[in-house]
Amino acid sequence: PVIRVMLADDHAVVRAGLRAELGEAFEVVGEADDAEGAIDVIEARRPDLVVCDLHMPRGGGLLVVERCATICPIVILTVSEAERLSRSALGFKVTRSPSSANATMLSSSCMPSARRPSTRSVRLILA
Repeated sequence: PVIRVMLADDHAVVRAGLRAELGEAFEVVGEADDAEGAIDVIEARRPDLVVCDLHMPRGGGLLVVERCATICPIVILTVSEAERLSRSALGFKVTRSPSSANATMLSSSCMPSARRPSTRSVRLILA
């Protein structure tokens, strides 16, 4: 079966590059250029997966996680290793994923349980 994916990044060229790289195993079912738009698309289309930039207008990737991690898995993209420190400061425990040297798990164990996404549902990718 094809994986239905939603892309959220404030740079159209990044969304286009992601779309081109996904291949035929994925179907892009929506795109957004800010957090609020991403949330609207996720709630309306219920994708199987979200690929989301950490830094976007109107809330960024963390707002998307806060509102939508219970709907579907979310992969957060960033280019900064320094994000490990800032994620910890915001209540996320950040640890390396054993499955990939480039994938970092965001564990939300410090968040209130009502807002806590599954630790399997959010990943931060350091590019």
